Amino acid sequence: MEHEGLNQIQLSEITYKDRHNITRILKQLDKRGYIEKRNDKNDKRAHRIYLSPSGRSLYENIKPLVLQHRNRLCKGFKEKDLFHIRKYLEQVIHNLNNQ
Repeated sequence: MEHEGLNQIQLSEITYKDRHNITRILKQLDKRGYIEKRNDKNDKRAHRIYLSPSGRSLYENIKPLVLQHRNRLCKGFKEKDLFHIRKYLEQVIHNLNNQ
């Protein structure tokens, strides 16, 4: 929803997955009918990824569970602490990808 319309490269960057994993994941989501691939207006070789109606329904059903789980995991942390944790983890991922 907030990341709809991204291409595979953009999705791989925000999820910290390599392009091969994203391709595999998207194939499974497409096979199950959860996403729609639409041609990119600016790059005919690329596709933009959108949730299908069934994907949107699944998202709406699992979103409260994900938020509940995240709230339980982050209990006791201040917002600025979570910001720093995320930055540290991003640096760790960056370091691992550049070895």
